Amino acid sequence: MVIGSHFLSIVVIAISAVASASWANAADLQIVNTSGKAIHEFYLAASGDRSWGPDRLRQKRPSVIALGETYSIANVAPGAYQIMMVDADGSECQIDFVDIRTDYRIDLTSRRLRECTTSH
Repeated sequence: MVIGSHFLSIVVIAISAVASASWANAADLQIVNTSGKAIHEFYLAASGDRSWGPDRLRQKRPSVIALGETYSIANVAPGAYQIMMVDADGSECQIDFVDIRTDYRIDLTSRRLRECTTSH
């Protein structure tokens, strides 16, 4: 049984190391809203995915990114994403390709909001 418990210990250590490595690679996505409009919905999906998934602001109180506010989404797995935001008027801003490898910041200015709502 000593060999069995030793083997089990090695397996647990290996799994912990893999989990720690993936956690260490996770990034924070920071949205800085200087657009002049509050953002009422925020969606993040893997690039090419047909489903947006849940509104990432649903858990936030209040559930908006206010004017001048910076909001962070923690533990985003590295990869290529598409983002959709919905402002107070119901206008959708879609950014088709965001390559998140490390912590990533989106400066949402009025110009950027105008450009991404008119391009879709």
